[in-house]
Amino acid sequence: MEMNSIVSGICDEGDDFLAGVFKRAEARAGIAEWLTIIMPGFLRTKNNWS
Repeated sequence: MEMNSIVSGICDEGDDFLAGVFKRAEARAGIAEWLTIIMPGFLRTKNNWS
């Protein structure tokens, strides 16, 4: 899957899985969880969040 479609998916569904999140760390965790569910293995191979 290309990065553009990943970003598009996060933007399209972000309101749902980030509802009520106000802290950056919580948002990052929410996005990581979404990626884990939608794209298993993505974070193990492309962990650039540090």
